[in-house]
Amino acid sequence: MAPNDADFDHMHHALGRPDGPHVEPYRNYFAVDPKSRTARRFMRLGLWTRGRAMPGGLACFHVTPEGQRLTMAWLAARQRKAGLRPWIVYGPEVSTRTIIAKSAPAAVYHVFLDLNDAWNIGFRDFLRLGVRARAA
Repeated sequence: MAPNDADFDHMHHALGRPDGPHVEPYRNYFAVDPKSRTARRFMRLGLWTRGRAMPGGLACFHVTPEGQRLTMAWLAARQRKAGLRPWIVYGPEVSTRTIIAKSAPAAVYHVFLDLNDAWNIGFRDFLRLGVRARAA
């Protein structure tokens, strides 16, 4: 059985919706009724393992390493189709991070928006700090 877009979306959700293969997933679980159609599909796909039981009668399912690899490939293909790519944003005043965006300026602006609430400076001043982006 081949996974479809809904299956990949479930696996992406279970992995915490990482931006792409360059981002380490921070979780790996999906809670579902073990008797549900979704749980049966997870097991038939072979890209999930069943974990421990949870309160309320739910079961925890985990994406296998192969499922993770396929999900990241699916995500990368969707991003390429949308014109998105990874950019490494860096500078003397910001921690280096990878951002998915259409362009280097868009990636820098994304970081600016993340930090602006705390820094309370304008975008021009932010650029004067030497924040730059390069292709990942």
